[in-house]
Amino acid sequence: MNVRVVIAYAVLLLFVSCAQVVSPTGGPKDETPPQVKAELPANRSVNFTSKKFVVTFDEYVQLNNPSENVIISPPMLQKPTYTLKKRSLVVEWEEELNPDATYIFNFGEAIKDNNEGNLLNNYTYVFSTGAALDSMELKGKLIDALTGDPVEGAMLMLYRDHADSLPRTELPDYFGRTGKDGHFLITNIPDLPFKAFALKDQNSNFRFDVPNEQFGFVDTLVRPVASVRPLPQDSAATVDSLAPPPAPAPVDSLGKGARPDRKAIKGSGGGGQFLQVSMSVEEDTTQFLQKASVEQHGKFMFAYNRPVSRFRALLPAGKVTPGTQWALREFNTLRDTIHLWTLPSAPDTLDLILYADARIDTVQLINKERPQPGAAPKAQGRGTRGKAKPSDFRLRMTSDPPAGVAPLPGRPLWTVWSHPVTDLDLSRMELREDSLLVSFNLITTDTALRRFGIDYPWKVGKKYQLSVRDSAATDIFGLRNDTARVEFTGIDDRQLGELALVVTNLSGQKVLELLNATKQVVEHRVVRDNGTVQFPELMPGKYALVMVDDRNANGRWDAGRYAYRLQPEPIFILRSDIEVRANWQMELQWDASGTELR
Repeated sequence: MNVRVVIAYAVLLLFVSCAQVVSPTGGPKDETPPQVKAELPANRSVNFTSKKFVVTFDEYVQLNNPSENVIISPPMLQKPTYTLKKRSLVVEWEEELNPDATYIFNFGEAIKDNNEGNLLNNYTYVFSTGAALDSMELKGKLIDALTGDPVEGAMLMLYRDHADSLPRTELPDYFGRTGKDGHFLITNIPDLPFKAFALKDQNSNFRFDVPNEQFGFVDTLVRPVASVRPLPQDSAATVDSLAPPPAPAPVDSLGKGARPDRKAIKGSGGGGQFLQVSMSVEEDTTQFLQKASVEQHGKFMFAYNRPVSRFRALLPAGKVTPGTQWALREFNTLRDTIHLWTLPSAPDTLDLILYADARIDTVQLINKERPQPGAAPKAQGRGTRGKAKPSDFRLRMTSDPPAGVAPLPGRPLWTVWSHPVTDLDLSRMELREDSLLVSFNLITTDTALRRFGIDYPWKVGKKYQLSVRDSAATDIFGLRNDTARVEFTGIDDRQLGELALVVTNLSGQKVLELLNATKQVVEHRVVRDNGTVQFPELMPGKYALVMVDDRNANGRWDAGRYAYRLQPEPIFILRSDIEVRANWQMELQWDASGTELR
């Protein structure tokens, strides 16, 4: 063996054993987005005849979902293809472009660098098939008419023609899409009057053709304005800035959930530099049965798309003895869902004819098997072994208000049962006031026999305990309850406050809603005349008062109807800082010709 080779290996081993292992630093993290190095044909070209363009970057890039992120205005019938070739992006299409039109490709969040994912945000490629680029723009905001929130991912669409049918039948000439803040910007459009229509497009076809699509429209034609470009630093000239956007659009009331907390202006409109449009979903006025199902043994559910005023469920002749009651009927609060609780006289298979106002449906439902006490429900299919829980088919009691919350003076404590109750043994129900047994009255107006009221003159500071012993109640299935207890401390009028609203100069019908600190509606009033509107027995705390301009006088909020050119009914926050104090009446003045209280 060569001696020098051995020494070399020895020296190498010495260096390896003594060397300190240090991770390479690699330099500072790259936080620079890709930079455009070349565009072919040149960006902002005129007399454009090509069917593709190529953009070259200073580094390799990746393309993130271009079919969703790239916005093309005017829209193309067929989406272009996007191809990455080394550091270049090639965009190609087959269809013929509109003559004398300015096209805008906005890449949104589609382009990122290949290593760190740095975003080249809203890169835009513009060209004109005519001799000049259009240079006007339109900006604005889309608002949810029901909640007052900005609408993200919706479009403001512009049409050169002005026919009302265009949003349903034709592609827009130009459009802009909103971000999280609800703002849109449409650039490079001609100086023409446009029909403007807002749409939350559910099926991505740029047409208002799906019943549940959120939409909005402007009552007048809109006109874009000249783009305002920053002047050079050394310029002595001055340019007026764009007019500030108006206050948020009206909040529409009487929808589900909490109400927003904001000021408002009147409906959608154009004619300025900042366009604001309120959007809603058209109410389907056709009554139909959405769902019919068996929720549990003896409980049948029928859900409709609209509230039902009159409801009947009939069995064919011979299925039940004439004159025999076979079910109890129960509406939900909105009256769009009905439950039928079947009695032992009902057959297991229900062949029903349902009458809901003018709507007639026929359904067949088979009752579920009655669970055995304490048994687990039958498992269905594979993989259910050991997953079934014990049956919840039992009679339970809760209270309204819930345990720990006192009913208002003069109002009953309601016992609410999970099934209709056919028998109540009052000897097994006890009400105590500071440990002393007291008498009470039992009341009910519930045709479903699930709500029974404990009527008693509650006293301030007294501790109350309602005890319902086991087997006090028997339901339609013969089940009996377990022991239940409800406790609370009584309150009186001196712990409550009152609000009085003096209304003057009222024109038309309005709806007033009083919202608590969690923005839930606690009082609802329809106001038709001048005078004083009372809100008695309020818990102390912060409240807001909102007003619906009830233009069709039906006592509730209505969404827009495009076929009738109806905007959604607006609502205004009259005041958001009302403080109700215990044992105190607050009086407020409302001149109904305005939208402020004093």
